[in-house]
Amino acid sequence: MKRAILVFCLPVVLLLGMCCELRAEKPWGATLIYGQLTQNHFEKIFYTRSRLEERFMLAGMLRRELGAVQEAIGWAPEDLFLDAELGLGYKWGDWKGIDQRFQEAVLSANLRYDLGSNPLGLSSISLGNGVSWTTKKPEYEEEITLNEKNSRLLYYLMVETAFHVPYVSDWELVLRVHHRSGGYGTFSGVRGGSNYLCFGLRHHFSWF
Repeated sequence: MKRAILVFCLPVVLLLGMCCELRAEKPWGATLIYGQLTQNHFEKIFYTRSRLEERFMLAGMLRRELGAVQEAIGWAPEDLFLDAELGLGYKWGDWKGIDQRFQEAVLSANLRYDLGSNPLGLSSISLGNGVSWTTKKPEYEEEITLNEKNSRLLYYLMVETAFHVPYVSDWELVLRVHHRSGGYGTFSGVRGGSNYLCFGLRHHFSWF
């Protein structure tokens, strides 16, 4: 059941994007993120202390707002938006004697809920689903996955919280979990995967 939901999630979200009407004055966002590998499983990251490992990533992400979900689904919240995001990153580090360096490309469709003004300075919460491709087969992922398998092409999931930068309306600070796995065995039979805890800075702009 989980596999079926995963397989159909991305096409459905992209189809919603085709039905949405672009409303943002600055629909583009460029984000620079830095992250570090954690041994924690994805579902435990949000309520347990993470143990960080000696593997790192640096990535640039380009995001475009596709529109308000309410344009396609009338009962959807007014502040729920759909984004498309493309990212290119570099991963490196010596972990358990595995010193491997390679590039990673990710493509995802993200649902974002804008929180407006609030005392905590929260800007938005985003959830993205897509695919991840690496220039080399990550050997260290065999130590992390549940069945000691890996693949260059895997499922990609991200969860992000963004914060307003005081007095600078076009900039945000972001905290993100960068997850890469087999999607319950959907990709190459891989079960489990890697998680990076990331922070970064985003700039909003209008391209054309």
